[in-house]
Amino acid sequence: MFVLSVGLLATPVLVPSVGNAQDARVTKSMAALKDQTTKLGAPKIDGIDEVAGRDAPALYFGSTKMNNNFSVVDAVAEEGGRGTAATLFVKSWR
Repeated sequence: MFVLSVGLLATPVLVPSVGNAQDARVTKSMAALKDQTTKLGAPKIDGIDEVAGRDAPALYFGSTKMNNNFSVVDAVAEEGGRGTAATLFVKSWR
């Protein structure tokens, strides 16, 4: 199982409806993350890899391993603007 996740760091925004503005940013960033990973290929879990000193399932999109590879999430965060963070999570069933 894999999970795509995009988060926004708390930043004050002066707009009539902050909730709607944040929702739009999350929706846009989530679409960008899905687009970038889809371009790499189908998702799969293959093996185990060390992440932050712990074993984690190795997440791939196509032949690109995402564990400890920040190129996609950094590009999405940069595209999203100030306060945007993107992260890919993979859940272990062990």
